[in-house]
Amino acid sequence: MPIVGIGTDILSLTRIHALVQRRSCDHFAKRILSDREARVWETYREVELSKKVRFLAVRWAVKEATYKALQPLYKLTWKNVSLLQDPSSGSNKPWIAIDSRLGCSYTLHCSISHDGDYVTSFVVAEK
Repeated sequence: MPIVGIGTDILSLTRIHALVQRRSCDHFAKRILSDREARVWETYREVELSKKVRFLAVRWAVKEATYKALQPLYKLTWKNVSLLQDPSSGSNKPWIAIDSRLGCSYTLHCSISHDGDYVTSFVVAEK
């Protein structure tokens, strides 16, 4: 299958931490998370701040990489992209879902890494 786009993003956790300090984690989460991701976010109520920041940063990086991989084919919003776990893999393998109302017919492959203060994501879109 032909590759139609690639996208990558790197993000400092310090940047996301500063954003959530200005308002709150919940405010930032409401701004960037899809409905499906928001349901997972609800399970993070009692989790320490650093894990909340990492959760949000990973989703931010994946969404940015997805936008880059699908431009100019689609004009996505934050809430059009969901980072989920692949239900068929039986593991924590990342899976990207695009809002079905957009009719996206591309297969998206994602890799995520985090080390220290950084999160990185790489997305490949194929036909």
